[in-house]
Amino acid sequence: MSSRDLPQIAFIPDNRLSRTRYKLLMRITAGLRPFAEVHLLRGEITEDELVQKMAENHYDLVLLPWHLYLRWSKVEGAYGFTRTTGPTTAGYFADSVQPFEARGQAEHLRTILLDYAHLQPQESILLTRALLNETSRSGIRPLLKPNTPIYCETWFQGQGLGERIDAVLSLNEVALGGWSSRSAAIRICLSALWGMIYEEGPGKGELSDAISEKVPRAHFQISADGQTLVMRLCFQMNSWSLKDSLETFWPNPLKPTAAAQLLLQYSDFLRVHHIAQNPELEVVAGFFPSQTSERPLSQARTLWVEPISKDLINEFPTEAPGPEFPRLRALHLQGSALSPKPSDPLSSLLQSTDVEAAALRVRELKLLVKEKDELIRELRNGGVGLAVTLTPADGKSLLESFRERLADAGREIESCTHAIAQAERENVGEKELQGLKLRLRQITDTQREWMVQLGLIIQALKQNIQAPAPPTQQEVKKTGTDG
Repeated sequence: MSSRDLPQIAFIPDNRLSRTRYKLLMRITAGLRPFAEVHLLRGEITEDELVQKMAENHYDLVLLPWHLYLRWSKVEGAYGFTRTTGPTTAGYFADSVQPFEARGQAEHLRTILLDYAHLQPQESILLTRALLNETSRSGIRPLLKPNTPIYCETWFQGQGLGERIDAVLSLNEVALGGWSSRSAAIRICLSALWGMIYEEGPGKGELSDAISEKVPRAHFQISADGQTLVMRLCFQMNSWSLKDSLETFWPNPLKPTAAAQLLLQYSDFLRVHHIAQNPELEVVAGFFPSQTSERPLSQARTLWVEPISKDLINEFPTEAPGPEFPRLRALHLQGSALSPKPSDPLSSLLQSTDVEAAALRVRELKLLVKEKDELIRELRNGGVGLAVTLTPADGKSLLESFRERLADAGREIESCTHAIAQAERENVGEKELQGLKLRLRQITDTQREWMVQLGLIIQALKQNIQAPAPPTQQEVKKTGTDG
């Protein structure tokens, strides 16, 4: 692809940065070059000069320091204050910025502030690429690797939150994908999304009493790969204007426990789209391995709030799992009518679309069968609490048990080796990778101990076989008679 076919980015460096921060900024611009033609403009450029260049060149995205983005109105107006499609502008900060430094909300109908200071370069590039192309600004697929499963659910009135938190945290992509360390932040953000619907939004009691319980209140999605975890919530809010959305999600120290403020504090990036033609909102809270939300709450983070046209939406919230949407999966809840019954393990196994999940389910079923067999054996021997004389296991049973333990250890070694290889390919966190390697080392050390103990047993067995057999009772009596 020639440079003329690539999207065009006008990039204004921040002259107030230190040399180290400036180098980091240049790394990000270099990482954007395979996907866009980056025009580095002078840091001393004036607002009028930039507007002139925007008129002369077809820039798809104009990136400028956050303090200029919030202060300059002509640049924002050059593409149209009320635009919902096409080229856009955004601010960035490549050093620590506190929300109060912005001195309140900008006089724009959108706010796009990208965190280049705390995110890793590839994370900043991922968000910038999504912003660069207008067709990838909404939805969550552009933020994920291809073919990553997306779990979805429709929220109705009268549903609980606890089981949904458990369902989200127990997903293999979350529990085994390196995101366990973010469980507290994920739980808070999911609760905040829930609060936006049932405490502040369309699911609130007085707003929904006259609405049928069968009418959806919101559509929820969650997905995770090695580089991103995202949660998406789409719902209608008839009483909200675009300015209401901006005011709701702008940092507000006077409302620290409001749902929108919790999302802003505990997610690594927050994106809110106001659908221009409909009273609908799309809220996306995301997490990165850099864990920027683990930093002090006083530091600004990526905030992206803008109106978009419904024609730009490629991922409709009403999409449901099926052949037409192979990436979608139902978020199964314990006890849900949509989920398999606990008494039907075969149905649960057949509905599993992930090989690792199926293997885990088979292992759980084996343990369950083993527990039931032990219970039956115990009841046959007289039940719990009765004095039952247990006969010691014979050698053959012990060898068979040892053979089973050895086979289980071999399967666990194979599983750990596969998980380590997958973790290295997906560049998961070092802590998760070290945990897998430690587990593998523990299993191999245990096998070595087994080998030593087995060698001692074999040596003792050889000595017993080679030693002369003790005299029988008849031989003893005969010897006494001869004497």
